[in-house]
Amino acid sequence: MFNYTKMELNRIFRMKSMIVALFLMALWILANGIILQRFDVYGILGEDAEMYMAMAEEGEDSTMSEQMSEGFEAGFNAGFEIGAAEAEAEEEVEEEEYDFSQILSGGMYEEATVAEMYLLNVTSLGALFSQALVVSLFIGATYSVGFGRNITKANKNRAKLMGGSLIAITIATIVLRIVHFLEVIGFTYLLGENTELGFTKSFWIYFLFIMLFSVMFSLFVAMVGVLFKNMAGALAVGLALSLGFSSFFLVIVNQIVLMVFKLENFDIMEYTPDGLFMIFNLDLEGEVVIRSLVVAIVYLVVSLLASLSLTKKRDI
Repeated sequence: MFNYTKMELNRIFRMKSMIVALFLMALWILANGIILQRFDVYGILGEDAEMYMAMAEEGEDSTMSEQMSEGFEAGFNAGFEIGAAEAEAEEEVEEEEYDFSQILSGGMYEEATVAEMYLLNVTSLGALFSQALVVSLFIGATYSVGFGRNITKANKNRAKLMGGSLIAITIATIVLRIVHFLEVIGFTYLLGENTELGFTKSFWIYFLFIMLFSVMFSLFVAMVGVLFKNMAGALAVGLALSLGFSSFFLVIVNQIVLMVFKLENFDIMEYTPDGLFMIFNLDLEGEVVIRSLVVAIVYLVVSLLASLSLTKKRDI
């Protein structure tokens, strides 16, 4: 298995998609940094900035699905208020125009530590997009170019072959996450005003959990690729999760579950591969931490066993 793992590591790190993924990840972090650390939200919104911050604080105690549901409802209702707002604005005295030369003078998080910016970048799911891209194309190539069929002829132990691929995916995921961490440090120092790292014991525990969640996510995407035997299925599922497209569907499912089973404080996002990244933070209680750990391990083990089982039994 060692030689095959070495071969798969060479294959995954020589993929053009790996370079693209690293570039997109850096671009995502840079965009996040500009918006959060440099973009003058307070200056543009004026008095409305306090209202938005108050709304954000009120949402901290609600579940992820509740926040999304409230966001959808607010967006829907806003459409009916636009006309009235425009009519009212015409009657008001023209306010002083904003000086757009100050638009990058400083943002809401310009004083944030590196640890705080890392947390914000993790919840934005940008790195997951890069993971989904690399893993889906890597697994997909096994079937699309006949690589899996050819290599199986030389080695009949399919479990070891897939095991080598999954180990390579795990190592590549860890490397991507380390690069992501270093890029957050670099861009935070470049764009922010705070030079503090903020690396407490709680942060390193959080960092290790994010590593676990990341490996789990990659193996889950790999399992989907093995299941569909092509890169399209894995890429579609991976991008849907990493870009939040699945959230629209999950909000509806969550509401149905709450009504049918009469549950309270249930949030389906706490049990999804992408939801773990969004709900996990530095201040979680022990019960939530244990549940997140169990959910991640279950996804990881099921993805691992399913990939090995499917590869061993099916006709490549």
